[in-house]
Amino acid sequence: TERVNFFVKDFLPRGIRRRRLTDAEKAMYFGPFPTVESRRPVWVFPREIRTARPMLAELEAGLPTLAHLPLLLFWADKDIAFWDSVRQRWQTQFPHRHDHTLVGAGHYWQDDAGEEAAQVVRAWFDDRRDSADPATRAE
Repeated sequence: TERVNFFVKDFLPRGIRRRRLTDAEKAMYFGPFPTVESRRPVWVFPREIRTARPMLAELEAGLPTLAHLPLLLFWADKDIAFWDSVRQRWQTQFPHRHDHTLVGAGHYWQDDAGEEAAQVVRAWFDDRRDSADPATRAE
């Protein structure tokens, strides 16, 4: 699989559901991996995620210490890796959150719905700033 750059040719396009990558975007993804050796991290990474389960469990166990903080939670509803049960766990862990579902977006939602996400981030920060600023609060 590393000889044919499986990640860029097959997996990446399956993770972008709303649109197709342009030729320029594909070139950007192919660029860092011109040789079999340069693609080694791409095919090692999934195995490393699986072997990191103990560390990830430790990180998850610490999430309650952050539960009091505001959170903007994006959810791509066509993600092939993170299912609804994962979203529900995040929602349970963080009661002070704002949810935004990226309808039709896949695992690589930054490419699928980047402009939408950017607008939501801007609005979320604006709302937080406005609600914290006494001069902008309605009486």
